[in-house]
Amino acid sequence: MKHPARLRHILFTGTALTAALTLGGCANLNKKPANVLTQAKTVVNQADRAGTRAYAAYDLHKAHLHLKKAEEEMNHGHYKRARYLASEAKVEAELAIAKTQTQKTRAAEKQINKSINSIQGGMGTVGGTQN
Repeated sequence: MKHPARLRHILFTGTALTAALTLGGCANLNKKPANVLTQAKTVVNQADRAGTRAYAAYDLHKAHLHLKKAEEEMNHGHYKRARYLASEAKVEAELAIAKTQTQKTRAAEKQINKSINSIQGGMGTVGGTQN
């Protein structure tokens, strides 16, 4: 063992670094989740503006409930729970937006197909009278 002091130094540094990273991770969970709440509010507001009440009312309702609970939990200092609820609200609002876009696309497709059928029907009549 030529370098026991160096080995001890490496082990100590590694242990200290591991402890710092672990404590830093825990500290993040205890910080106010302002960013997560802001993101959730933004997406819930987008869902409101996207007309999701007509297509995904339940998902939008859940998003609003989770956002409200997240704000309450944050005000009581329960940051980990607030972060979780805000994330849930954001995902539910995104789901409501996706469902709404899907339904709007299907309605547009249906309207386009109806128009195509109408045009084709009119062309068939014109073609039939000419023959």
